[in-house]
Amino acid sequence: MKMKKLKLLKKLPSLALVRLVLFILILLPFQGISQVVLKVDEVPKFTPNGESIFVTGTFNNWQVADSSFMLAFDSTSSTWEISLPKEIRSFEYNFSRGSNLSMEANALGEVEDKRVYIAPLEASDTVLVHKIEKWSDLASDVTIRLKSIPLNTPSEAKIFLAADFNDWNIADSTYLVTNKNGVFEVVIPAQIDSFHYKFTRGSWSSVEGGYSGGFRPNRFYSKKSDKPETIAVIISSWEDLSENVLSLYSFIGLVFSTVGLLILSMLFSIDRGGQTYVQTLFILILLYTFAFIIKVMSDDAELFSVIPHVYLLPDLLWFSYGPLYLFFVYQMIKREIDQEVKPKWYWWSGGIIHFCLLLPLLIKPTEELKSSIINQEYSDQIYLISFVSLLFNVLIWLKTYHLIQKASRYGAEALPIFRIKLLKRLQWIFLAILVVWSFSFLIGIFDFYSENMLLPYVDVSIKMTWLMLGLPSVFITYYALKYPSLLKRKIGILKTPKEASPTSFSNDILKFKYTLEHLIKDEKIYLNPTLTMKEVATMIGTNTHTLSHLINESYKKNFNDYINSHRIKEFIHRVSNAEEESNFSELSVEVGFNSKSTFNRAFKKVTGFTPRAYFKQTVEN
Repeated sequence: MKMKKLKLLKKLPSLALVRLVLFILILLPFQGISQVVLKVDEVPKFTPNGESIFVTGTFNNWQVADSSFMLAFDSTSSTWEISLPKEIRSFEYNFSRGSNLSMEANALGEVEDKRVYIAPLEASDTVLVHKIEKWSDLASDVTIRLKSIPLNTPSEAKIFLAADFNDWNIADSTYLVTNKNGVFEVVIPAQIDSFHYKFTRGSWSSVEGGYSGGFRPNRFYSKKSDKPETIAVIISSWEDLSENVLSLYSFIGLVFSTVGLLILSMLFSIDRGGQTYVQTLFILILLYTFAFIIKVMSDDAELFSVIPHVYLLPDLLWFSYGPLYLFFVYQMIKREIDQEVKPKWYWWSGGIIHFCLLLPLLIKPTEELKSSIINQEYSDQIYLISFVSLLFNVLIWLKTYHLIQKASRYGAEALPIFRIKLLKRLQWIFLAILVVWSFSFLIGIFDFYSENMLLPYVDVSIKMTWLMLGLPSVFITYYALKYPSLLKRKIGILKTPKEASPTSFSNDILKFKYTLEHLIKDEKIYLNPTLTMKEVATMIGTNTHTLSHLINESYKKNFNDYINSHRIKEFIHRVSNAEEESNFSELSVEVGFNSKSTFNRAFKKVTGFTPRAYFKQTVEN
């Protein structure tokens, strides 16, 4: 009996084994079977509709399109979820859309590090909620952020992006600009590599406008990398909220051109036989005025929609302004330069070629041309023409500089000082125009290839160029008022009579002398710096021989000394009656002297003193 009990005890488990079993039984409630649910409540905006989302991980050997692990879509809550088999405990995992190319990614488009789940010690069902930032194949989307919008934008207004990829839908809710804590932005899907676009407030009448409130071409974007991009843009104005008033830019430009035209038209109408450079100047300012008015009109969105051709017309000035200016300079100094320097036909070749290039566009149907301009289809050609015209005008400037310098060196005795000053100042203005033009061209090129990031600065620089083109008319008007002889023609009243015989002099001497003294005393013809004996002879109705004899016999002087003596008297009279200290150089020009040296010689010949010495002695006496 004792032997049987002993054998039975040997069959019982050891104390250590009993303890292990008891420990397992104690822990068993905490290691019970639990359910893990994976839930996705937010996916990237442009996740293709109808595509499935899978979970892949260590539990299925990282198969990216395992149908057993496809998430189910709940349309009521717009979420995706899957309940994993209960035997799956701790694991690593990620989401995909069915391929290794469409894995979930972070905000930079990089494939996410593996997610990790470690089962807790206490058994319980677990719901893991996820947000998928991006998909690796759709990560290179574009965020367009509005850096600023017009101050007069209605607070309740909705802003949409209309583009070629959505058929220019002006109120597409998919591309509604969202306001996130004061930051306005809209996201463009990665599949779109390049596009034209504009912002609207829901209608074409409320589309964005240019910097000055008028029409602006479409914006353009081209993708630069396969990474997400954010670009900042500025909405300068809304077409329907732009004030229809004359801008400061338009006002100043019209004043420049109108003042010049009024003065020149008055002189031109009174003096139709005027000097040739007056007529050239009139044409130059008239052309500028016409082009400037068309330029202002082309900024008007309503006019552009009806007649888009006006957008191209002002550019014709590019190749016309320089040659007309060169022709004007040549005509002013042609008597002081070599005669072989004459206008050349190729001065106008640039303008002719430019017009021929624009002609196919000018004859285009309205809608077709409008679409081409809005989409900037001809921007490359326009920038090329602008570059060539800029070089062309630089050559014109160098040519005029050479002519003016040559006239200054070799024509100092015959060319009036005020005319030299005017030409030199005009030359500086022309140089400033070229500098601003070059600047606007360079930033325009940069702006075109940087998705219109610098458009406001381009607009300002272009307007500055156009305003500066009007400055010459202001300077010329000033000089025309200060030196009337600048724009007056060579004086002539009567036809030159037939040569009178010397014997007839005694019969007509009194009449000729009386007429001459009237012209000197009342008309002050000596103020004309280009006055010649032939002109004076024509005025009094005789010939140069008779006039010379008259002056010699009556005044014991030759013609030049006679005219200069009256100029000196006029000079002394003006200096003596001036309220402020006079500028002798400028005043000598006003009384008819061509140059400082001629004036000084004449003054000393008449008074015996230099001008300074004469007036110093007068004050002392």
